[in-house]
Formats: sequence, C-alpha cells, structure tokens
Amino acid sequence: MSKSLTTIVLVLGLLAFSQSAYASKTSANTMFHWPVSSISVKDSYFAIEWDAPWQGNRITLHYRNGSEGDFQSIDLVQINKVRWEVMLPAQSIVGPSFEYWIESLELDGSSVPRFGSLEHPQVAKVVTSAANKRRNEYIKDHKGRRNVLDLSFRHYDFGRPGTMGARSQDSFNMLELSYTYRLLLPMLYQLNVGFATFGDKLGYTLPYESTYRPGAYYAFIKPYWEFWDWLGIEGVFLVGAGPHGVVGGGGLTFRVGPIRASHVDFGFWGMGKLGLNFNAKFVWTGIPHVLVDLQTEIITMPDNEEVGFVPSVKLTGLLPLGIRVHGLIGYGIRKGHQSGWINWGVGLGWEF
Repeated sequence: MSKSLTTIVLVLGLLAFSQSAYASKTSANTMFHWPVSSISVKDSYFAIEWDAPWQGNRITLHYRNGSEGDFQSIDLVQINKVRWEVMLPAQSIVGPSFEYWIESLELDGSSVPRFGSLEHPQVAKVVTSAANKRRNEYIKDHKGRRNVLDLSFRHYDFGRPGTMGARSQDSFNMLELSYTYRLLLPMLYQLNVGFATFGDKLGYTLPYESTYRPGAYYAFIKPYWEFWDWLGIEGVFLVGAGPHGVVGGGGLTFRVGPIRASHVDFGFWGMGKLGLNFNAKFVWTGIPHVLVDLQTEIITMPDNEEVGFVPSVKLTGLLPLGIRVHGLIGYGIRKGHQSGWINWGVGLGWEF
C-alpha cells in the first residue's frame, strides 16, 4: 500500500512539473524552462534546468525588444550540476514587447534550439510601472542622452561711474566647467557638479581701490528635484578659496515648467563677502534645435558693493551628436554709474 501511494505521488508531481515548465528533449538530456509571458522593467533572471548533468559547451539566451531587428545574445552561467541562469539588467528591457529564445551549443559543435527559435521566439509583454513609463518618456525627451559636459565663459561689465576715463572700469570674468548626470529618479531628476572661478587672476577692474583682489576659485554641487512635471527646485552648495581666504556659499532656484521644455526660473546664489546674484529667466524651446534664454540678473559681485543690473539674451544651438554651442549678449549697469556697457558669454557643451 505504501509503495503504491509513493508511485501515485511521484506521478502527480511529474504531471504538475510538466505543466509549469517547458521540456526540451533533443539529446540524451531533457531541458526544462519556465516560459516568460510578461516581464517588468527591472533586473530579470532567465533560468533552465536539466534532468541530469549536461555535457555541452554553452547555453545562450537570444533576446530583443519588439518584433524587429537583430537579437542580442548572452550566455547563461552554470549555478550547479543541473541549473543554469543569467540576469538581464533593467536597461535591456524596453516595452511594449520582449522576445527571446534559448539555444545550446553541443560538444560536437552543433547548435540546438532548446526553447523557441529564431523564426518563432517566445513573446513576452513588458509591464511598465508608472515611474518607469515616466522615466522612459524623459529619456525620449532627452534623445537618450543622460550625461552633459559644459564649459562656459562669461564677461560681466558695468561700464563706468563718470564720463571720464576708460570704458571698462567695473568688470570681471567668470569661467565654469560642469558635469550633469540625469538620474531621472522620482523627484531627484539630475545632479550637477563642477568647478568655477571668477575675478582675481581671471580678470577684473574696479572703479575704486580695494584691499584685496575680489574673486574666488570654488567647487559646487547642484541637486535638482522635479515634482509633478511642472515644479522644480534646484539647490546649490559651494566651497572654495580666494585671496582673502576660504569662502562658502549656496543658493536656491525655483522652476515653473519641466526642465526639458519651456520654463521660468527664479533664483539666487551668493558667496560671503563676494556678493549675491538674484536672477529670473525664461527658457523657450519653441524653435527646433535652438534654446532661447531671456534672463535678468541683479548682482553685487565681485566685491559685494553696489547693486548691478544685467538683462541678457542667450541662444543655444543644438547640433548633431549632442553638441551644444551658445552665445550670450547683454547690457550691464551699476547703481551710481552714469553709463553701462556690453556683457557677453560663450560656451560649448556635449550631451551623451
């Protein structure tokens, strides 16, 4: 009675196993695979098992997104005597569908389709969460580019306080190198880090005598958060040094509208004794391959004395291969000055 009961349990177990796994018996061994009919955009494992230790060269997973194009290939890794598996990273899975098939390379050099085939692959529906769907839309808006390198130079000029003397009696230069990575996480959209310098040995003029050379060399970090695709907040934290010692500072920018489309910014930043910069800008993306930036700055830099006013226009050209070039023109004038003068800037960037 006990022997019969054991036989029945084994038979029922084999029947249940055969319904959940696909069995491929094209050689001395039988391969079992659990077909994937739906898959999420996350790190995903594909596995097979043999009924006994398999003697062969390798097991390969062929996969692609959608129903067209070439298959990519990745070999499964042996976990134990009978189990083989491989992990596909989330970035390898893109909706709306995912196709794959499994092939073995035997000892004699022959290739055997074990599950599906090149002509008839397994088709799985890609299940995308709201967050992943939104991230894919962001990546599409940025043309698949999540890294940005930027180098820019800016000349601020506030003219002269009187009618006599040289034109540029109140000016300074600024140079900045930065790198941005678009994390595209919920809320935390991107992170910008870099190095900048202004005044001091980069160049400045003052309409009066100063006890030290105004300017600084500093590093900065700017995290940017975006909420509900229309409200953004960017903080800036910076630390550096100048002729008068160590300096620190920071700032905050509020953005109305998504950063990847037309938007309006209101912000400020400053560095101790060196002054403050309050700014407002409107960025328009309505012209193909061009960004138009209308900006106004109220500034006390480079020595935190009188207030200056600088309206400007910046045009950025979006070239092939992610290359960006920009030019800026504006007019600056300082409180107490009788006339102002031209401000200008240039820059080069690369999105990749």
